[in-house]
Order: sequence, then structure tokens, then C-alpha cells
Amino acid sequence: MKVEINSAADFLMNLLRVRQQENSLNETQLHSFRGSLITVLQEKFRDHWYIENPRKGSGFRCIRVNTEISDPCIAKAANNCRIGTRVIRELLPQGKK
Repeated sequence: MKVEINSAADFLMNLLRVRQQENSLNETQLHSFRGSLITVLQEKFRDHWYIENPRKGSGFRCIRVNTEISDPCIAKAANNCRIGTRVIRELLPQGKK
């Protein structure tokens, strides 16, 4: 579980890094968000990770990203490290409305 959560947190941190506009987040904030997201995801997935059957619970472990921050884990991680959810939302890819 740790490898997968770290990979997801790294992906989202790097996505925010490359999509920055006018240096809206510094490296310290990006790493703080990553660490917070790891903690939030570990808490959420603790009882929903089945090594013997990896597909079981995969829908629950989905991280949704679209025009709004529809995944409460992303919003919670941002709030935990005092990054406005508006900043995160603006940097995430825009999906169809």
C-alpha cells in the first residue's frame, strides 16, 4: 500500500509543480502537500487494501480530479498544510463540466 500511495502523492505533487502559474506554490508547500496527502490516504485506505485481491476496493481507492476538487482527500490534504483549495483546483487539469 505504501508504494502505491507514495506514487499517487508523487504524481499529484509533480502535476501541481508543472502546472504552476506565477510560482503559486513553492517547493516547501508542494512537499508539505505530498506528505499531508500520504497521511490522509493512509488513513482512508487502512481497512480497504487487500493484498490477496488488489481489485477489491479499487473503486473506493479512486482519487477523483475534475473541474472541482471532488475528492475530499485532496481538499483535506491542502487544508492540513494551509494551501487554499482554490489554488489546488486551479492547478489541476480541467475536466468536462
